[in-house]
Amino acid sequence: MSLTLLLFVLRVAAGLLLLSFVGAIFVMMWRDYRAISEEIATRTRRRGHLLVVHAESESLKPGTAFPFSNGTLLNGYRVEEPIVLSAGDVISVGQVELKLELD
Repeated sequence: MSLTLLLFVLRVAAGLLLLSFVGAIFVMMWRDYRAISEEIATRTRRRGHLLVVHAESESLKPGTAFPFSNGTLLNGYRVEEPIVLSAGDVISVGQVELKLELD
């Protein structure tokens, strides 16, 4: 009976460790999702032109939401002020690159 109890305790401990691991992954993914959502929310249309701007927010500090400090790049150049986009431009946010294609 004590062996059965020991195995039960080990299974419960393994289950709790697995749940905490999954929870930690969820929290990290949620932080990245929020940071990207804020970055995307800064893109606006002004007078019929699509703009890209660099978001200067606390959640985008290097080492918090992302482990890099490249910022927002447009065609390989850092975005320091709002810039009007045109067809074929490549927007880089962290390690993600988005190419603007207009029909």
